Amino acid sequence: MPRQKLKSEADRPTHRPPSTPPSAAPGQLEPYLAGMEIQRIVQKYGVANVQLVLGVMAELARREMIEQRCRETLDLMKAKVRPMASATIPELTPLPSSAKRRTAPRYRRHREARIDTTIRQQQRVRELEAGLAVILESEPDGWYRRELVDIVNGVSAGRTVAEIASGLGISISTVENRLVDLREAAGRE
Repeated sequence: MPRQKLKSEADRPTHRPPSTPPSAAPGQLEPYLAGMEIQRIVQKYGVANVQLVLGVMAELARREMIEQRCRETLDLMKAKVRPMASATIPELTPLPSSAKRRTAPRYRRHREARIDTTIRQQQRVRELEAGLAVILESEPDGWYRRELVDIVNGVSAGRTVAEIASGLGISISTVENRLVDLREAAGRE
């Protein structure tokens, strides 16, 4: 067997790692050291106590996060809010007497009376228009027909009998008689 020559350091390939063990960087050892510290704490205090402490820490972190969100939301709302108008207290007027309140136009009895008057006026105009329609169907075109139309128009405009009579140049009794004719014609309908 031939004799082999011993290889020197120069004959060895360069791709091999050096024979000294690698040294770990400080950042790579931190998780390992933290794990060892946690293992020591668990062995010293017990699993149940460690879980309790971790639960409390998680709850505190959750509450802190909620408070931070609330503060951020409140700050955002404050940024969006328009400035409020200055609050001034209106000066109170003295209350009117009961007699003044009863005679005031806002008194309920006066409002009801005004509404009743308006309703009666509208019913009266509708009745006169219905009577006018009956008379216009049966009456040929003439002065009587035109006079009735003018009287109904005056009543619907809210004029009094005296105003209608003076506007048409006839007497008050004639206007009243024509109104009676119109009501009777509405009743025949």
